[in-house]
Amino acid sequence: MNPSRSRHPLVPAVTAVAVAVLLTGAALPASATSATESDQVAAEAAAAAPTVDRIGGADRFTVAVNVSKEGYPDGNGVAYLVTGLDYPDALGAAPAAVHTNGPLLLTARDTIPPVVLGELNRLKPNLVIIVGGPNSVSAAVQSQLAGVVSAPAVTRVQGTDRYDTSRKLFDYAFGSTVGPIAYVATGRNFPDALSAGAAAGSVDAPVVLVDGAQGELDAATSGTLTAQDFTTIKVAGGPAAVSPGIVSDLDYLFDSVVRLSGADRYQSSIAINRDGFSASGRVFLATGSTFPDALAGAALAGKLDAPLFVVPSTCVPPAVLTEIGTLKATRVTLLGGPAALAPSVQALQPCSGPE
Repeated sequence: MNPSRSRHPLVPAVTAVAVAVLLTGAALPASATSATESDQVAAEAAAAAPTVDRIGGADRFTVAVNVSKEGYPDGNGVAYLVTGLDYPDALGAAPAAVHTNGPLLLTARDTIPPVVLGELNRLKPNLVIIVGGPNSVSAAVQSQLAGVVSAPAVTRVQGTDRYDTSRKLFDYAFGSTVGPIAYVATGRNFPDALSAGAAAGSVDAPVVLVDGAQGELDAATSGTLTAQDFTTIKVAGGPAAVSPGIVSDLDYLFDSVVRLSGADRYQSSIAINRDGFSASGRVFLATGSTFPDALAGAALAGKLDAPLFVVPSTCVPPAVLTEIGTLKATRVTLLGGPAALAPSVQALQPCSGPE
């Protein structure tokens, strides 16, 4: 995957029959040339097709609040708070939130949006974990948390840069209570880490960020990973995202290192989820063009042991539709409003041509 490249999908141009075949795996009759035969195939497939819904909102902050409400309808003792304006500090937060059983909420740098304050008052957490330093989430935001009805304790997890923050978040959230798997993703871009967040959360594994452009694994990350009894490292993204040198170093240190990648961010998302899930009743879709909706959504998806696919804003890659059918999903949930994922995505219209 080339993380700096974001392709624009072509206009969807696939028949309803073809969509049905992709979703259900049904065979299209060789003689299905008449309207009657096509209608019959479409009707049979429609009966087995998943329902599609959406968790939306007026903006990224409201979307995250609505995700939180679905995941924690009765309130919760822990909540994570990250900047909604940039991604680096927050990329590892979704699996950390899953591990400590808390929603992931977004904030502006210098003030907590009213809708987010309202959700914190509804949740009544005993602890709020801020991820990132004052340049991401200011001291003023931390002071505002004193006004939340539950008067929660506040902990800030921050490092000297995005990679150090990732390591410190891993240490804080997981400590020694970690399983055999860890995901590694680049911190230079967001799509691979977002897809990995839900997959990692579902197996109670962390996502640790590296500077994927470097030719070797840095000593600090090596130390963090080797201090645990990991047996498998899963690298999210292709060589342009995480260099062969880093993967080679990981391969030297660990018994099993698997690279999960494709030709672009969408194909890498498919590879990550194909590896992580063999069946799931629910699937989440988020735009691969921006990060906020998938950031909050990955915490919910991981909690529900469901995959999150990043997709173009106006169509669904045919391979994703095939995966939905293979997983036997009965529900597909879009994350974000129509500006993030168009009505054509809610209709599960396939992309035509390269995604």
